[in-house]
Amino acid sequence: MTSQHSMWPRFFKIVALVAFLGMMTMAFSVVKVREQRQRSAEPMEYDLAQRVSQSIPKVASKSQIELDDRQTDKESISQPLLPPDCPEWVAQPDNVAGSIHHIAVGTDLANSKEEARTKLDEAMLSGIRRYIDEHLSDNQSIAAKLDKLNAEWIRKHLMDEDFQYDAEISRLGETYHQLWVQLKIGPDERDTLAQWIQGLETFQRARAVGLAGGIAVFCLVVLNAGLGIFVKKP
Repeated sequence: MTSQHSMWPRFFKIVALVAFLGMMTMAFSVVKVREQRQRSAEPMEYDLAQRVSQSIPKVASKSQIELDDRQTDKESISQPLLPPDCPEWVAQPDNVAGSIHHIAVGTDLANSKEEARTKLDEAMLSGIRRYIDEHLSDNQSIAAKLDKLNAEWIRKHLMDEDFQYDAEISRLGETYHQLWVQLKIGPDERDTLAQWIQGLETFQRARAVGLAGGIAVFCLVVLNAGLGIFVKKP
């Protein structure tokens, strides 16, 4: 009778261990399914956001409205006509055909060249984030979360000093400036960006699994405590 009674705690411990392993497996599966759903949903959300943004009229600054006041309907408020003698690479689509990718980045309109230069860091960071979202990662929100990706790194590794252009646009008696630069992303730079992306995605997965594992451990402790009370001798 005593030996049969002593088998019960061992039996319940085995059951608890199996339940714990089952909960961990379930938690990992939930994380993987959630990640897959997020990746599949992000392109749809991105396309929907693009359609919505296209359907909403753009709000232009006062200087831009004054600048384009006499332009035809075919001319964009946010992107004025560039000088006819501007370099061919300015305002061109991303060139990602070869081993070295080139993207053209332009600042917002400014009243002076110095003001345009103050806007350049923000423009380059925005441009490289868009490049990552479109060409390097399926996760449309990962680029904005890369802490190591900053204007200083872009200037040192990506900006081509030989490809800079100050577009002077004269309208209504005023002269505006728009600074353009070309960013070069070679295989080494793409490998660095890919490592940053992979590291962040791994960290996000580990954090999600750790949270699920913590909940599972808590449930196991509660279960073990309950079993201890249940099998305790009177």
